[in-house]
Amino acid sequence: MSANKPPTATTAAADAAATPAGGSAEQQAPPGLIPPPPRAPFAEGRSGRPASETFFSSAQHPLPEAKHVDRWFESLTHFEDVLEDMAKASLDTDFKSELDTVDEWFSVLAEPERTTALYSLMQHCSDLQ
Repeated sequence: MSANKPPTATTAAADAAATPAGGSAEQQAPPGLIPPPPRAPFAEGRSGRPASETFFSSAQHPLPEAKHVDRWFESLTHFEDVLEDMAKASLDTDFKSELDTVDEWFSVLAEPERTTALYSLMQHCSDLQ
């Protein structure tokens, strides 16, 4: 619509056809340009910050530090190495026969004897085991 001409039925109809339902003429991009993405309905009245930033800024728990994440990753890597070693040991026929012998011996023990044997073995275990 031109600023010098009064609105007519023809120009008002053209403006209405060019404007989407519920929108305004200011939201329309000039021909050949990509219009901006629509704003999220929940972002109205906010500073435009991501929801995750808003959530974590009001969180009452401390966020993990890089050193904690590194320590966790090292523990995970160590755990994977132990599992690989266990898989290799389970393929060893000599170890399997010795383990079967221990299993038979353990199965004939009374409950207090089993408890004592397990406690004794646990003294030799690492934290991971």
